[in-house]
Amino acid sequence: MNKGIIQFGGNMENSQVAFGDGTKVAQKMQKNIKVIEEENKKDIEDDFEAIKRQLEDLNSRLSEHKSSLDELGKKTLILETELKEKNPNKERIKRCLTELSLIAFQTTTTTNNLLHILSAFK
Repeated sequence: MNKGIIQFGGNMENSQVAFGDGTKVAQKMQKNIKVIEEENKKDIEDDFEAIKRQLEDLNSRLSEHKSSLDELGKKTLILETELKEKNPNKERIKRCLTELSLIAFQTTTTTNNLLHILSAFK
């Protein structure tokens, strides 16, 4: 039986002591490489699935907030119309302003989520 040292990457830091004939040692190394490749492939697939879920979540949120932005346009028109009146309804104006603030907050949150998700692609 032969005894030798196998170097990985050209340095002794990652070396292994190997026992056996050269063919068996080479087969063991090939199996280890195959396992590492399979683990890397699994990690990549997991990362891809995580990104896919994030994008699906973002798509859902953007769809919700598109509706909110449509509502923002309606509320803005109501507010403009009310302000053009000689005697504007203060309660209606307050309600519109409150709703506009909420919609603006939702839009800001969506934008921040989008930036967070897109930063993962750098």
